[in-house]
Amino acid sequence: MGVNLSWHIRRFIKYVVGVIPKNKNLLLFSAWFGQKYADSTMYQFEYMLNNTTYNVYWFTKNKDLFKQLKGKNIPVVYSKSLKGIWLQSRAIMLLSTVQTCDFNQYLLNKCIFLDLDHGFPGKPVGLSQPTVNDGWRKWYNFFLKGLDFYQTASSRFVVDYLSPCYNVQPDHYLFCNKPRIDVLFNADLQKSCIDDINKIKANRKALVYLPTHRACGKNAMPMNEILDLKAIQKCCEETNSVFIIKKHFYHKHEVENLDNYPNIIDITQSQIDTQILLSQTDVLVTDFSSCYNDFLALNRPIIFYAFDYEDYLIHDRDYYWKYDKINAGYTCKSKDEFTNALMNVSKDFQDTLHQSGRLQMREIYFDHEVEMGTTREKLTSLIGQLIDGTYTPYDWTKK
Repeated sequence: MGVNLSWHIRRFIKYVVGVIPKNKNLLLFSAWFGQKYADSTMYQFEYMLNNTTYNVYWFTKNKDLFKQLKGKNIPVVYSKSLKGIWLQSRAIMLLSTVQTCDFNQYLLNKCIFLDLDHGFPGKPVGLSQPTVNDGWRKWYNFFLKGLDFYQTASSRFVVDYLSPCYNVQPDHYLFCNKPRIDVLFNADLQKSCIDDINKIKANRKALVYLPTHRACGKNAMPMNEILDLKAIQKCCEETNSVFIIKKHFYHKHEVENLDNYPNIIDITQSQIDTQILLSQTDVLVTDFSSCYNDFLALNRPIIFYAFDYEDYLIHDRDYYWKYDKINAGYTCKSKDEFTNALMNVSKDFQDTLHQSGRLQMREIYFDHEVEMGTTREKLTSLIGQLIDGTYTPYDWTKK
């Protein structure tokens, strides 16, 4: 009885939100379950705040973040406040990185919902995840019901991969890049963290390790077990480089003791933006993280290192690009393999051996017609077309 009553109450709330008229000048942005001020939505929000007449707000579920942004005079609303509830109900468009999880999920109806996502496809996502059951599917469909739901795609491959994962038709994919890709090509967008990164680099080459999370942070990632720290330190000393570690934010509370390795620095708990860090990275080290897709835009060396390759594929998530299919960089499954790959790439920081493979992979994720560095402008135009009803769906069949 309690469950049925709760279900009917939620349906009634959703109905009421649908009746409330929408303000065609009001847009709300959020990111990472409403907990962070980051990623593509942040860059698009700041661009539209400064370059359009739309009434834009950052939407957060984090009280500390709310106070922080409020102190900087950034338009922000708290999710549980009356203003936050009212503005979400009135907004013509909501923009997210983790879909409906970024907002009050029971206050979603009769608006345009644009998910900018937080990565490129490679792992099972959405409805394709093996953990999805009938209950999860029921709530997913309930939250999306009544929304005019869109996503972005930078290539036909992205559309073909994501469309069945989220049950979104190809005509609801906007042909444009992710706003966060602009950071890689725009020095002005790098200013907020560039000084901090330069202090760490200290005129050295940057080898940056960006692993994805393990079991949403439940399985710790101790660097002294995953990496041969002594060998990496020696490599850095011989090549005038620094090895920078930035774990997924699910692992932000893990503390590493690197006192004996001055050329190895863990910045997981810092506020350095990942995209700005990528722009200053000479060699990227990652495993299953989609950050390497962003990095492909720069055509710089990549090393793929999965210390738990088979276990990850079995117990965490499958991976579309099996390591034996990848030719965009060295693929490693052990400390020794990784150390050797690091030494090889650090000889000239070019890795010409995998240059053609990188370019092939780049073409898969980035269509030759997609913009590089001007996504925010293009997306602003597309948003305007969606709001005023003049948007013409992109014809993906010609790709």
